[in-house]
Amino acid sequence: MRISELKAEASRIKSPRNTTFLGYSLLVIALTSLIPFIVEEVFFSNDSWVSEVDLFTFIYIFIFGSPIFLGENKLYLQLVKGESYSANIIFTHFTSIHSYLKAIGLYFLSAVYTMLWSLLLIVPGIIKGLTYRWISAYRKYINLLFLRHG
Repeated sequence: MRISELKAEASRIKSPRNTTFLGYSLLVIALTSLIPFIVEEVFFSNDSWVSEVDLFTFIYIFIFGSPIFLGENKLYLQLVKGESYSANIIFTHFTSIHSYLKAIGLYFLSAVYTMLWSLLLIVPGIIKGLTYRWISAYRKYINLLFLRHG
């Protein structure tokens, strides 16, 4: 794509017709972030690091947030494609139990895959760190070999 085409696409997306999109995004933020925060402050005002607040937030996001997040993604895609959209798109996964369970399963699998791919960054880093830790010992050993045989 050329720069002029990108500019034209960006101006189409920023058109006044799409200003309601901001309201939909604020609705999603309120449903997924504001409600757990209010419940945490009102009902669970204890100062421990790990508590029932974390469990409540995890369950709330898993049960209610995952279908809403997928609906929000569908809303974004329809905006970019230039199709019509409404607030009902955010709640499409709540219409049938089959769609709801698929949304939760997809959210769970994406979280598991993200965690596993993150381990691929951590585990090799630990292994390389341990390997580089012994370089000075290997260097001393090689120097001793050269002194004996050299």
